[in-house]
Amino acid sequence: MSFKEFFKPTAGKIILLIILSYPIFLIILFLTAPLCMDCAVDSVDCKGGCYSPVPINLGLTVSIIITIIISYILSCIIVLIYNKLKKSKTKK
Repeated sequence: MSFKEFFKPTAGKIILLIILSYPIFLIILFLTAPLCMDCAVDSVDCKGGCYSPVPINLGLTVSIIITIIISYILSCIIVLIYNKLKKSKTKK
């Protein structure tokens, strides 16, 4: 398999990309979502509020791009291994 064939998008690779990247997207969105903090009833000087632990504008964009790239490379590797195993079973 050539380098060009390895990265050529196919239906199987796209489906695997979606399956692999979906849980990672959920984790990224959970980490970048604003967290709302409520104060205990006893605390008088506490002011509850919402804040985001990760800057949403740059952090989310970079995380999504990296996730897509890594997930696509993993899906290419999985399809390659699957095709090799399938080929070796048919030779026997």
